[in-house]
Amino acid sequence: MQTLQDTKIYDLVREFFKILERQESTDSGRMFHPTTISSCRVMEQAKLEKVLEGMKNEISKTPS
Repeated sequence: MQTLQDTKIYDLVREFFKILERQESTDSGRMFHPTTISSCRVMEQAKLEKVLEGMKNEISKTPS
């Protein structure tokens, strides 16, 4: 059973991914993501990508 707090966190995480997935077009027509999260540490960047992908997969399994 989801609590109100659970619902709020799911909504916030969904909004977080909407922001990260937003695409825009440059004047030349190239598509890009204006919002990114990165690390200058290669191994941490790889971990970050796995964590974000896992979060995205899990949040997509929950009902809206």
